[in-house]
Amino acid sequence: MSIYHTVFLKLKPEVSLANFMQLMDQLKRFAKGIPGCLDLHAGQNISVEGVSQGYNFALTALFKDEKARDAYLVDPEHLALAGKIVECTVDGVQGVIVCDIASK
Repeated sequence: MSIYHTVFLKLKPEVSLANFMQLMDQLKRFAKGIPGCLDLHAGQNISVEGVSQGYNFALTALFKDEKARDAYLVDPEHLALAGKIVECTVDGVQGVIVCDIASK
């Protein structure tokens, strides 16, 4: 069963989008090396619905299965990159929401 791992972020206003996208590029390069990580997309929230509650950026990774997702989550490089990402958010981890869904 595939896993979609989605992360919603409230980036600090002073965070440069260009610099943050470089961090996302690092994350994408890392993810490509994880067996079973099929794809990773990241970008600004462009929703026009008006219910984003300040979450202005998101990323979604697609994993072959839970085992691949779990390997990604505990990898030291992921943990280091996640720490840098959290430094860019409003109120640290309070500015992050993670949601994983399974798909057949």
